[in-house]
Amino acid sequence: MSKSMLALLITLILLPLQGFAGSTIRVVADEWAPFGGQDLPNGGISLDVISAVLTRAGYTVSVEIVPWERAVQGTQDGTYDVLGNLFKDVELEKTMTFSDPFYNTEVRFVQKAGGEIEYSSLDSLRPYTIAVGAG
Repeated sequence: MSKSMLALLITLILLPLQGFAGSTIRVVADEWAPFGGQDLPNGGISLDVISAVLTRAGYTVSVEIVPWERAVQGTQDGTYDVLGNLFKDVELEKTMTFSDPFYNTEVRFVQKAGGEIEYSSLDSLRPYTIAVGAG
């Protein structure tokens, strides 16, 4: 991560958190390796970066890994202060403020070698169950 990107991330995280001076900032994410996970080093990439930035800025940080729906609901109702591991979402923008991303991922579709599904567009995948998860 470049120094300018880190400075931007720190600024974007800290501005809304100015009222938290002396408080613990509660960070939450769901199990989604390698970005978040109970058994991952430092809680995963996302939680490691967020915690490091906030700790270096002098904040006390608590981290929790919970199911996705609980993480979102808890952030919306004030149980948690920062939510990691999420893609920008129009619905979530109604209740949350997003920082600029500090990493990017690409979503890919894969299937077992020799599989028969041919992908030409998202609509061509509608007959199939791709993934199922709460939230």
